[in-house]
This record gives sequence, C-alpha cells and structure tokens, in this order.
Amino acid sequence: MRVFFVVSLFSILAACSSSSLPPAGLIAYSCVAGEALHLMAFDPHPTRRAWATLGGSGQKGETPAQTAIREFTEESNCAYRSAELDASQMQGPSISPGVPFHLYTAQVPFKSVDEIAQTRQCVDIERSQWVWVRHLDLVRAINQHTEAAQDPLTVPTVQGQPAQVPLWSRGVESLKKALQDGVLPETINCSATQLS
Repeated sequence: MRVFFVVSLFSILAACSSSSLPPAGLIAYSCVAGEALHLMAFDPHPTRRAWATLGGSGQKGETPAQTAIREFTEESNCAYRSAELDASQMQGPSISPGVPFHLYTAQVPFKSVDEIAQTRQCVDIERSQWVWVRHLDLVRAINQHTEAAQDPLTVPTVQGQPAQVPLWSRGVESLKKALQDGVLPETINCSATQLS
C-alpha cells in the first residue's frame, strides 16, 4: 500500500511539473531612421488591460526560446513568421523571479502597425492593438519605475494609438530584470545596421 501511494504521488508530481512549462516572451526591436523602436501589444485580459512585450505560456515539447518565437508570431497576428526570427541571434534569457518568465531580445524587420493589423489566417490571435515605442523612452521609464508607484508606468508611442500607453506592472518587472541582466541593453546602436 505504501509503495503504491509513493509511486502514485511521484506520478502526480511528475505530471504537474511537466505541464507547467515556463512562459516566455520577446523584446522585439527594429532600427528605423537611426533609432531602436520596440513593438508592444495591448493585453485585454481582465487582470491586465495594459501594454507589454509579446509573450505567453509554453507548450509541451517547447524550449523557452521556441515559446518566445511562437508567442511573438501569434501575438503579432502572424505578421512575423518564425522563419524571420533567428533563435541563434536572440539575446537571453533573462528569467524573472516568481513565475519564471523567460525574456529574450531580438531585432526584427520593421512592419507598420497597419501592416501588423491586416487580416490574415493566423491561429490563436490574442492581440488586436500594437504600438511602437522608442527604446530610449522605454528604458527611461523602466529606470524611473519604483514598486511603490501607485500610477501605472506609461510610455509615449511613435506609431499606433493611443499616443501614450500604460505598461502592465508584471511586464515592467520582467523588463527591469532584463535590463539588469543586460538582455535588454541600455543603448542599442542602430547606426551599424538598418532594417526596413
């Protein structure tokens, strides 16, 4: 009886641990007119209702890097295909405490918000609003953020609406950790390479 109980308990624990794959996301940026811009999406989930980098839950058999690429593809309305994202060129991960969210950084070709929003056959469309924000504005906001702040952290947009977006607080924590880890660099040199 004890052996059966121990084996059953082990089986339950193993099943639970394999089903809880870590979530992952991508801090995507493009170089436009000599400056780095980051793509962000609105998360309509009732507990968030704010803007963040693109990411989500892992699926069985995926590495965190594969999750980041798949989630970025899905949450960009399939405007970006996984073939456009080179996992070997991704920086990271930075792993947030608590829920171990794996965050990577990668350069992507610039696509306008209108292009991203075009109707296409895409599975698991989770987002319907996107904006581009300046790297310098995002880093400045992250560096000024304190946990005691009552108001949501906001950043101005370069393309997309609204003109200023509130960031999801847990997303800001992940970005701050990525900045501390060097996965999100303080500065991005866009003079060397230009994507359009």
